[in-house]
This record gives sequence, structure tokens and C-alpha cells, in this order.
Amino acid sequence: MRYIIEKSKIPVLWLDTFVITQIATAIFNKNNQEPYDEGLLETYNDLLELRRTNRIIIFESCQMTEIAVRKELVKLSGKILTLLSGGIKISCFDVRDKQISQAIEASINGLNEYSLSWKDIYREDPLKDKIIFEILIRCDLALENRTKYSRKTVDIIYDHWNNIRNEHIIGGEKRNFEKQFELERTGASRLSRDALNAVRNMTEDAPKYYMIYRESIAKFARLVGTLRQSVEDPEQYVVNFYNTGYYFDLPFVDIQSKLFAERLCGNESFKKSDQNDIDNISCFLPYVNYMLPDKAMGDKIEKHKIDKKYNTKIIRISDLNSIIKQIKTVNCGPYLS
Repeated sequence: MRYIIEKSKIPVLWLDTFVITQIATAIFNKNNQEPYDEGLLETYNDLLELRRTNRIIIFESCQMTEIAVRKELVKLSGKILTLLSGGIKISCFDVRDKQISQAIEASINGLNEYSLSWKDIYREDPLKDKIIFEILIRCDLALENRTKYSRKTVDIIYDHWNNIRNEHIIGGEKRNFEKQFELERTGASRLSRDALNAVRNMTEDAPKYYMIYRESIAKFARLVGTLRQSVEDPEQYVVNFYNTGYYFDLPFVDIQSKLFAERLCGNESFKKSDQNDIDNISCFLPYVNYMLPDKAMGDKIEKHKIDKKYNTKIIRISDLNSIIKQIKTVNCGPYLS
């Protein structure tokens, strides 16, 4: 299956949370008369001014685990995000579900090619308020908005995926990337099949988390029933769909599988925050023009040429000022006041 990405004509930039926490550190240190990065504060003020004058759009994405920063930086980081974003949020989980829904529609109609567009996840006209640039920032800090159920769900899924991933280890020590990549791609098919069978057969020893997967299957099954009422078993259709190129070739599945496989085949220990980092990157990378992840994740993206495949430029924090300069100097004619 071939998916075509239609990006916004107005450039979109994604920043990792570490940029926000570095800004928070600089502000905190300045307020407490400690050494701080003046250039970083200038960058922040430039971004804030561009947002206030409607020359830039800033979004927040979210994840379910807390970031590892000093306690005094959490509220400050949250305030910075609020000022930069204006409260506009796009969830990576919504983007993922949108891609799956589009892929199911393509499979129902037997298409060999399907377009995925930035407008699918952000439908507003970016030029209606004289905006000439967009920026996407992911947010890890909205702790008050997370329910206990959501946290528990994420913990269950994280732990279960780890159990599956640990099943494939070459020689008891070293993982093989290609086999791990295939395991990552097919994991959803396996989980959905096992969950559906267990719930339908009312297996007494079925893990409780199977109900979480069943809920996801049921959601997409309703879509199948809407698109083609002649399908006798929509839930089974979804399970089968997870084992086809319509699902395997989705951008978020492709990116997520490669990054997880690479992360697991390295020498670093796997953390819950890695799950969240990869969830966000895999969902948003195809749609944005520029992405600023942390160095370790940026290196993994470039190693597997994911950036080139999706025509997204990976930048470092030192490149940010040149991007801001481009925003300030570009001539958009009537779109500028």
C-alpha cells in the first residue's frame, strides 16, 4: 500500500519537550541570579512574539508519563507551554486513530494509494489570521488532566508490550534488528487476535488488559460497519486488517516499528518515557517540515533515513534561530500586516 503525505504549504515545526525545559531552566536561573543561556531566552521571546502577533501557530501534544526535571521547573515549564500554545492541542493518539480509520477506508474500497494530509489533523486555514508559519510542540506536563484510568491503561499496555518484545532475543543477549522490526509491525495483529478470541470465548484466565484492546477493535469495527454493511463480522475484519499492508505501511506504524526496534537493539535500557517519545515522533514526523527531537532520537531517525523518506528535516537546537529568522524575513505579501 502506498500512502502519500500532503504537507502544509505553510511550514510546520515540531519541538521536543527538552527545548521547553531548557527554556524553563534559563528563566529559573536568571530569576535566581545563576548562570543562564541568554540566547535561549531570546529564542523564547522571539517564539512568543511570533505567536502573539499571529505569525506562528503553536500546538501541544501530550503523553501519559511525567518528565524527569527538577520539581521547581515543572510548573514553570507548563506556564511556558501555555504562553506559547495558547491552549491549542493535538493528541498523537488522535492522529494515530485518524490514520487507522483512513487505512480501513482504503482497504474497504480496495485502493492501492491513499493521501494523508496535514489538513486531516488541523483543518483551520493557517492564513486566515495572517499566519505565515506553524509550529508544533509536544506537551508532557498536563498532569492534572490525566485520569487514573488513563495512567493505568498506559501502564498496562507498556508492560504487555515489553513482555512481547522480550520474547525475541538472539542468543539470550543481543537482539536482531530485522526480526525485532517485524515483531513490532505484527504486534498489533497478534494482540488484537488474542484479545478478541479471549473476550469472545470468555476465557477465565484472559488478562484484564484484553478488554482495552477489545474496545479499540470495537471502535474501528463500527467504522467498518458504516462503510460496508455487508461485512458479516466487522471485528474480525479489523483483526485481519492489522495483518495487511494497509496497516503495516501506515506512516506511524512504519516509523514506530523502526524506532522501537532500533531502541531495543541498542545498549541503552528501555524506559517508559521512550514509549511516549516514539508515540509522538511516529505520529507527527510525516506531517511536519522541521522536527527538533533530542539528539539520541534524532540520530536514530537519520540512521534509518526516516527523515528523507517523509521529507522532514531533522534540526538541532542550534538551528532554531535560523528558522525564526526565516519567519521574520519571509515576504508573504498581503498576509503580513
